[in-house]
Amino acid sequence: MKKPVEIKARGRGKTFHRSADAAKRRIVDTHEFLLKRHGGWFRPGAHGYTDDLSQAGVFCGKDAKSYLTCEGVSLFPLMGMVPIIAKASREHIQKAANLAKMIENY
Repeated sequence: MKKPVEIKARGRGKTFHRSADAAKRRIVDTHEFLLKRHGGWFRPGAHGYTDDLSQAGVFCGKDAKSYLTCEGVSLFPLMGMVPIIAKASREHIQKAANLAKMIENY
């Protein structure tokens, strides 16, 4: 599976701020993004983190831009995440079917 596009500011000090400015120029305000920091997806409204993609929040580009200056934050365009979300969805459906089969005789 192809690795999704990741938008991230890199470096330290002035280099980091120049990198963040360049990354912000790549963001379209009307597009939607998933945000990740240190391995965890931002929950809706940036209220905590989760490792479960199904609990991740979706942020408009305008809001996502404001998080780029936080160290370790990566933005992933939602349209580029569709194959990964589809795979996770299939896995959840299969798990639910397996659980339903386990209890169907009770």
